[in-house]
Amino acid sequence: MLLLVLASAGDLVAADIPAALMVYRVSEQGTDPFISRILVTPNHVRMDEGGAADAYTLFDRSAGRLFNVDPEERSVLVLDPPEAIPESPLALEVRERARPASAGPLDGVPARGWRLEANGRSCAVWDAVPGVMEAAAGAVAELYVQLARLHGRVLPEMPEEMLDVCDLARNVYAPGYAWARGMPVTHEHGRMRLELLDHEPAMAVDASLFEVPESFRRMEMAAPGAP
Repeated sequence: MLLLVLASAGDLVAADIPAALMVYRVSEQGTDPFISRILVTPNHVRMDEGGAADAYTLFDRSAGRLFNVDPEERSVLVLDPPEAIPESPLALEVRERARPASAGPLDGVPARGWRLEANGRSCAVWDAVPGVMEAAAGAVAELYVQLARLHGRVLPEMPEEMLDVCDLARNVYAPGYAWARGMPVTHEHGRMRLELLDHEPAMAVDASLFEVPESFRRMEMAAPGAP
């Protein structure tokens, strides 16, 4: 059970800032379910497993830079995505098709169902609710665009036999697809399923959740081909 110790927006104190909150249960075949918490502010997106002491990914929206922070190791991996994504190394046709939604309304807004296809293969299905926490969903889509650029930078070094059209679609050439249609309430791809448990448009959270500890050892992601 996830315990989120968050105040209401009206109870802000000096160290608190308002953030949008989304909490998902992540289930994958053969593993125990876990929590994915997403916090969004105008400047940052933070992803973690629900606790202030967890490892987390922090996206600086203005700089387009990502930080993978590991408090246990006291380390930070700094990720600067390139500006462009290379052409697909495989012939690739990506489509998003409407499908009947499996989820009910959220905040009174009906969910819409979607399917992501690559070269005719079904790669993901999801239900999204348009117009609910639209700005927060858009911020998460921004994060996935940056992750797509990071994935793209290593494609030239990958053997063709290791490439999969669904992986290319989900991770590189349709970045943020599940978030571009609204806030996802369910999302399935491969053996993984995400289900929305909680959401709040403005919760009071500690501002330090969006900081990168200065005392942690920093490492830069090496460019492809670097020693």
